[in-house]
Amino acid sequence: SRGSAGKPSAFLRTKRFIRPSLAPLSMCSFGAEILTLQLYCDTTENCSIVPISCPAFFITRYSPIFNYRSNTAAVFLFAVCLIANFLFGAYFVCMFLPIGYIMMAAGLHYESYENRRVAANTGMAFAVVYAVLIFLVYFAQTTSVRLGGLSEQAQGILDFQRRGLMFNYDLLGYGMMALSTFFMGLSVQADSKADRWMKALMMIHGVFFFSCFIMPMTGVFSSMSDGRTNIGGAVALVVWCAYFLPIGILAYRHFGKEN
Repeated sequence: SRGSAGKPSAFLRTKRFIRPSLAPLSMCSFGAEILTLQLYCDTTENCSIVPISCPAFFITRYSPIFNYRSNTAAVFLFAVCLIANFLFGAYFVCMFLPIGYIMMAAGLHYESYENRRVAANTGMAFAVVYAVLIFLVYFAQTTSVRLGGLSEQAQGILDFQRRGLMFNYDLLGYGMMALSTFFMGLSVQADSKADRWMKALMMIHGVFFFSCFIMPMTGVFSSMSDGRTNIGGAVALVVWCAYFLPIGILAYRHFGKEN
């Protein structure tokens, strides 16, 4: 319904434990300032009413679904580029993974219960560190390294295929992602079988942190610094894609159900 000013009137639904509910999409029209009021109640029955704007409604309702789709698509395309040995495509797609993952983590953080908010905050912090490292690595590959003009020393440091500094930063980044999925998994309230699978896969994914963090220190990759594509490394990345794809699919189902 509309108020006297011609704008949508406030819509209120009550849901406990920081699980806000949203008004129907039809109530959000062009130029509207307030779409809905949300009633937040904590475990001590202390409640507060918070107004939510129309732009916030669209972002909250649809961005998790869209970004789980884009995140899953990015993982799939990354695997395809690796199999086809299309390095520029793999590097380019990798820059979309942090965007999708951060918004995916933000969606889980948004719906987390108050008693699991510390785990959710920790997972978000590691997600940001992951994004920064991955953008630095792959933006360098698609710009400075691809366009050339670097000295031999700079090429050895920046070229991902030389298994130098950028390669180590890449592993560190995915180690941060593994920590992030572990803590975000801890924050998930698993109310269904699919959610329990998603939670378990995210937490088990945290094990990858140890290999990503420790292996570069051992010098095991030093023998691969000739710039040639390593088949074993490509296979390992394809296996990682196969592991992470179900997380994206289950998360899409989770947010589709929630919305």
